[in-house]
Amino acid sequence: MTILQALPDPWPDVIRYERAGLDAGELWRIITGNFVHLNWGHFGLNTAGLVFVMAIFAEDWSPFDWMAQLLISALAVGLGLHYLSLDIPWCVGLSGVLHGMFVYGAVGLAIRRISVAKWLIIGVSAKLLWEQLMGEMPMTGAISGGRVVTEAHLWGAIGGLIAIAAMTIWRRARPRV
Repeated sequence: MTILQALPDPWPDVIRYERAGLDAGELWRIITGNFVHLNWGHFGLNTAGLVFVMAIFAEDWSPFDWMAQLLISALAVGLGLHYLSLDIPWCVGLSGVLHGMFVYGAVGLAIRRISVAKWLIIGVSAKLLWEQLMGEMPMTGAISGGRVVTEAHLWGAIGGLIAIAAMTIWRRARPRV
């Protein structure tokens, strides 16, 4: 993300999620838009979120888990914005994926019956509900330097649910050696 953030213009615009670009066949934007940011403040906020998610869940996840859930959440954000949030012309940032990763981790803890999971799920659910009904959380737009696309958070969280379901099914279905 640091390298992408440091790219000179016009590169950030070439890789951000952009509806018109996707419609023109630029399919990379579904994924790459999650890894470029409005500015360094936005980058810092998302990087802090990534460190937070890593601090909570790092011991529970293998490198495969990290990559699978990141990819599934990134796809959910890009596809959700493109097909279900038709009023969003463009979007940048990792926050949707971070919501997916957080949901993946919290539900994973719940599956293992770890008691703190219910509080994590209640917290992220309340935040998502607030954002869908009331708009962005106070001060986040000012910190990030632009409008927060709360729809990306919702699609990322749904991606996290899809990822934990897929990983759970895959682990139970694969043959044991």
